[in-house]
Amino acid sequence: MPPLSMHAALARELAPKLAERVLEAEPGAYYVGSTAPDIRVLTRWERERTHFFNLNEFEEQSGVAGIFGEHPELATRAGLSESTVAFLAGYI
Repeated sequence: MPPLSMHAALARELAPKLAERVLEAEPGAYYVGSTAPDIRVLTRWERERTHFFNLNEFEEQSGVAGIFGEHPELATRAGLSESTVAFLAGYI
């Protein structure tokens, strides 16, 4: 697992390339989202619960498809707050 600082550094590098106003408006949510999957280290949750795929299954998997499959209400930007959109951008 890369250190949290690597997640944040990659998020910072990607933000200008994404060119989304919401990332400038909600940088805290964006950076928290970029490190959120690794909250499992503190919570002691199983990895699949925060990454939405299983390392023990060798067929192709998508964590993005997994999060939106489990939480379909997050898959459509309409109706989401700016901080939620920024958090999801960071998470993805």
